[in-house]
Amino acid sequence: MLRKLLERAGMEGKTLEEAAGKLAKGEAKLKDFTSPTVRLHPPVGGYKAIKKPYGMGGTLGYRGKNINELLERML
Repeated sequence: MLRKLLERAGMEGKTLEEAAGKLAKGEAKLKDFTSPTVRLHPPVGGYKAIKKPYGMGGTLGYRGKNINELLERML
């Protein structure tokens, strides 16, 4: 996931591998390598129900560990 976000932010090649390693180990922060702003598209397949909370089968609110599923659909 981290690699995809860095690619999306414009990092490539050897620098990408170094950055991903340092970020994963906690030795550096994202702002050390690139702008912390990463623009994402709406999720592929759209949102389910935007008026219902996530816990009730909707899209709205805190997802906990399931946030990665949404990010994958947005990359």
